[in-house]
Amino acid sequence: MYDCDGQLLGEHPSFTAQYEFGNYVLGCDFSTNEYIMFDVDTMATVWTVSDWLYLTDANDLLSWETADGQGIVTDLMLNPKLKEADWLAQNAEWEPNGTKISIVCENKQTGEVIISLIENQEGSSIYHYYACDSQYNITEELPKEFIDTYYEDDTRVPLTYQITADGLLTITNFWTKETIVTASVDLQGGEVSYIDVTNAGPMYGVTINTINPNNIVTLLISNGTVISESRGHTVLQENVVNLDEDTIVVYENGTNPNTLYFNANGEPLIEQDTNAIYADRYAVCTMQNGKLCITPRGQFAYNLPIAEDEYLVLTTGEGSYNWLGGDMVLALDSSGEEVLRLPGYGITGNSAYISNGMIVDENTPLVLYTGYEDGAADDSDYASAQMGIYSLKDRKWIVEPARQSVTLFSDSVYMIGSDVGNLYRIDGTCIEEGAEDVTVQGNFIISRRAVYDKTGQLLIMIQENENVLTVLCDEILINEYFSDGSHYTKCVNAQGETIWIEQSGLTWTGGEAGWRIYNSWNDMNEKGLLTATRDDNTLKIVLSEDEFFAKNPDAQGNGLRLLTVTANNEGRHEFFLQTTSAEHQKIYYYRCDDEFNIINAYPQNQIYIGNMYDEVCLWYWGLDESGNGFVENLIWGNKIKVDAEIMNEILQCSDVQVIQEGNIFGLLFDQNKKFLYGTDNDTHLISENGKIMARMASQSNTGAAGVDILSIAYAEKEYSEILYYLADGTMLDGYGTILFMNEQMKCVQEVGRIVIRDSMGNVRKEIDMIPGSKGQKADASLLARGFLNS
Repeated sequence: MYDCDGQLLGEHPSFTAQYEFGNYVLGCDFSTNEYIMFDVDTMATVWTVSDWLYLTDANDLLSWETADGQGIVTDLMLNPKLKEADWLAQNAEWEPNGTKISIVCENKQTGEVIISLIENQEGSSIYHYYACDSQYNITEELPKEFIDTYYEDDTRVPLTYQITADGLLTITNFWTKETIVTASVDLQGGEVSYIDVTNAGPMYGVTINTINPNNIVTLLISNGTVISESRGHTVLQENVVNLDEDTIVVYENGTNPNTLYFNANGEPLIEQDTNAIYADRYAVCTMQNGKLCITPRGQFAYNLPIAEDEYLVLTTGEGSYNWLGGDMVLALDSSGEEVLRLPGYGITGNSAYISNGMIVDENTPLVLYTGYEDGAADDSDYASAQMGIYSLKDRKWIVEPARQSVTLFSDSVYMIGSDVGNLYRIDGTCIEEGAEDVTVQGNFIISRRAVYDKTGQLLIMIQENENVLTVLCDEILINEYFSDGSHYTKCVNAQGETIWIEQSGLTWTGGEAGWRIYNSWNDMNEKGLLTATRDDNTLKIVLSEDEFFAKNPDAQGNGLRLLTVTANNEGRHEFFLQTTSAEHQKIYYYRCDDEFNIINAYPQNQIYIGNMYDEVCLWYWGLDESGNGFVENLIWGNKIKVDAEIMNEILQCSDVQVIQEGNIFGLLFDQNKKFLYGTDNDTHLISENGKIMARMASQSNTGAAGVDILSIAYAEKEYSEILYYLADGTMLDGYGTILFMNEQMKCVQEVGRIVIRDSMGNVRKEIDMIPGSKGQKADASLLARGFLNS
């Protein structure tokens, strides 16, 4: 088995992979008829079963036929969820008929399911379908006019249909009761055998099979209108699929096979009298007068490879971590037209990546500044600069530049002021005066007095003695302290409704929202304990500090605290816990099973705690039993190999930082003078006399570069230089300074101009700089570099 990059994941003597369930793959060894579930991350065998026959699946439920011909439904870990005999007895009053019980559809929102039984009758099989509640109690038996082959977003959805006497066909989503297809059909007296439905966007393909095999009727429907109908064997099936987010393809199998192409709105991309070759989101390919014609589509029909509602924003000149450049700001739309040129301005506040460019959509405001004085302290930059907010969509200033601090918290909310200021919506409406300690946490904007959503809508008022502790997913933890020293902690939802409250004097120290909302606390004696939220939203103590040390007598420290919760290959919880020793100034890290027995203990100088995709992550490095170096993401379970000599050097460092993007790891060590990065296949080391700032590139277009590219700035040189490296260690060098780069384009500042090339190296745009402007400030060094290199 390989991943999509061709990396070998694992081998088995005789294994055919059949079905994928997230990180798990179900396959069969047909030489022994043994089914095997593998963990894709580790390629470890999760379980095997040899005397069952796989029937079907619905979400994470697997249906099987056992050796005695009975049916059974299990979860992915092969734990029984439903047994045929038990279900028949549970629903005896309905007198269900058949064997080989299967769950064919599951409603994830309600827990309702569709269960099927097979009745063998005179050499044929008759399927019976039953709608059941979340406890598998039958609520109704479905009519024979039932469709179980329809999928939406890879999830099977049950449909029912009706054909009236005058030939009106209606097809209805059984869960939502929404009619998705209405059409008139003439079956010419034929009786329906079964109906297949496929869908993509506003288009449906309907294939009606009658008992007379020569009377197959197919319908192609777009936006509720039948645009094509066939009968007999001309079209045996209308198969409608999404080729990509912008393209729908209809495969018509039959006597005259045909392929039709439509856009996401269900409109044809190719005229009927044109010989279609291929179409996708990039281009439409046709044969015209014996010649191949390729016509770019959508964003790719424009001069720049960005979407129609996006802008490329570039800033030239010197920059630093937050201030990306102060010589000039340029913005171009998808056609390549220059919509903004501001000499003497720079950008700040929109990007967390080290870059001199970014792609933003039309609703993203730009925080711009001018008049920045070199050498101004970071916390007083605004005092020496004029800052404002500009709207590319409206081509005007939302906030006129002035000597003020401007902070953008979302596309809709900003603040004027530093530690204390007024909070505004982007339309200029003031939503809070004198706002203090404003931060963005999760989906919320939180001040000292209120909680807002990212549009600026007020959600919760914070009372006088309250303060927001943190945000766990979409839930908010709030503390309130009283004059007598007592306090409580409550968890509220986005509507301000209390989910639970803790008022026995415990102090919250950590939480994890992904499983059962586990939280850790300190009692009055500074001893830690863990709680879990019951179904009735009350807190249950699941572990005290004394219990932890009784279970684990070799553990050290005190003040037990929860870091995060994950799951092992068997789906069982594992807890990452922390204790501290004030006496020895040490922190101890432990990985525990679901009964809080220590599995691994980790030294303080070999653990880094950070965030990855807004979740707590732990990285561990060291030497394995064979003396080989490694760095491992303990939460994701992936790791890279590191040269033993380099790892021994890393182990001598007290301050090591880890960053990760996908399968690329990076370690910053030796007082930030060395940076090790790479994948499991290969790692590379960069050393500098000055400090290194490093950022992994984002998968999105807002990052400094595209997939698998690093941005590294050397901040202690005479000027801040940005260099780009591929994951294989190749530095993207050449004449000029790279302002921005992603998968589709590369923007380079050369002498007197900016050149934008696409991924094939074709020049898509050349931008002349204004002679003598501040935009020329960096050109002297570029010219010297070009002369010395020649």
